[in-house]
Amino acid sequence: MMKLTAALCLSLVATMSQAQDDNKPDCRHQVVDKNIVSLCHRPAGLFQHYHFSLSLNDQLIFVLVDDYVEKVELEHIIPEGPALEFPLSKQPGLKRVKITGGCVPISEQQTEVGRKCDFSWGKLQAIRNVWFDFPDKDDPVYQQCMTGQAAVTTGKQADSLPLLEACIKGSAKNDQQRRQALIYRAWAHYTLENFPASLKDQQAAFAISPAQGYGDLVNMALYLREMKQYQEALTTLAQAEVFDKQARRISMSTQYPIGWNLQLMGRNEEAVKVLTDAIPAQPNFPFTYYLRGLAHEGLANREAAKADFEKFKELLVTFPGIDMNSRLVQAAIKKLQEYGIPVNDAKN
Repeated sequence: MMKLTAALCLSLVATMSQAQDDNKPDCRHQVVDKNIVSLCHRPAGLFQHYHFSLSLNDQLIFVLVDDYVEKVELEHIIPEGPALEFPLSKQPGLKRVKITGGCVPISEQQTEVGRKCDFSWGKLQAIRNVWFDFPDKDDPVYQQCMTGQAAVTTGKQADSLPLLEACIKGSAKNDQQRRQALIYRAWAHYTLENFPASLKDQQAAFAISPAQGYGDLVNMALYLREMKQYQEALTTLAQAEVFDKQARRISMSTQYPIGWNLQLMGRNEEAVKVLTDAIPAQPNFPFTYYLRGLAHEGLANREAAKADFEKFKELLVTFPGIDMNSRLVQAAIKKLQEYGIPVNDAKN
């Protein structure tokens, strides 16, 4: 994997795991029936009440103060005839739709250290096992977790592994802290090319709580592809597309791996279409052309394949942040040579 894509995916992971910053809300997002349910915690100052908000597709449902979010029950009676309804309220057979659940305090030694949140919307689980931590920054386990995560973000993957292992073992009672460490360790394993371990850790994190944002999904698809679980990767990326649709965007971070999985599955016509549609989102990204060239080659269209490989080489020379020794780049250079495309003026 080229360094550019690695940096992009890692930034997505990191945004899900940052320590709370002043009074900025800490939000978790889960995909439910092709909709995005968001639960946010807004911290407050010392000895002040804090708030939680629930939204569906960026539409606010409620804001509740900490004392009154522990047990929530909201009911809506669906009227007869045409009505404007939230998508999750349109459940077959339900005339009364309830949002139930809450964010329950987690305490240690008579001190609140976090909240565990679960909400149902009618028959659907809207938020499952989402934790918000209020960590003791002097706690040795917390410090191991933070040091391990910092090692991952600074490229010290091997150094991060024992720290994150200690964090995971010491966080048996803290689901969110353990989940976060698993997410980081999955990335560390991936960059060390231990793909079975990366997928195992990501799956363990998802078993604690489903994907909590776009980055979780994109990285899970990455690990699935490396383990040749292409259909599962596409299913995961379909959930990531929900975030793109809400943002009204075509994202190369989603479409490029979709095209890659399709090409690896031999679904070359679909791959060509997906990658072609994605190019306007980032027209100077060289690897889109390389993958589309492979798909054209799979369709026995060598002329179109060569044109894409030549475009790949042209962009590769000037595109920043690419590791020329990566497996992907070396495979691409070999393909250029097969087509008689000179590579001596590529990056050193």
